[in-house]
Amino acid sequence: MPAPAASSGKDGRHCGTSYTAVGIPPTREKGDTRMVAVTIDERFRIQIPKEARDGLKPGDTLFVVQEETEQGPVLRYAKSINPFDALAEAAIEEHRRGETVSLEDFARAQGIDLDKLRKELHQERDAHAR
Repeated sequence: MPAPAASSGKDGRHCGTSYTAVGIPPTREKGDTRMVAVTIDERFRIQIPKEARDGLKPGDTLFVVQEETEQGPVLRYAKSINPFDALAEAAIEEHRRGETVSLEDFARAQGIDLDKLRKELHQERDAHAR
């Protein structure tokens, strides 16, 4: 039988033990929580156990929030995401769903003449180059 993994309920108050069948990874859904033990070394480094590394890779930046509770401090971490990566991912998803419009269609809907605008920009660039 595989080793038990400590876990806590969604409300954070119940701690129990769950077992996973050999070779079958546990299914986890949004909102699931679990607890793993870590040790702080003499330089205050923490090694994240293998079972808690899902979605993490060396070099990732984590945000750590310390919450004071009656039982003592609780540390929670979240993987930081580059905001430009998040925007790019959202744009790609919008495109896949067919929710994007081309620059030409957008300009046309806004009454912008792109050919005229391009011509003006080229003239302005050429005037500054002299």
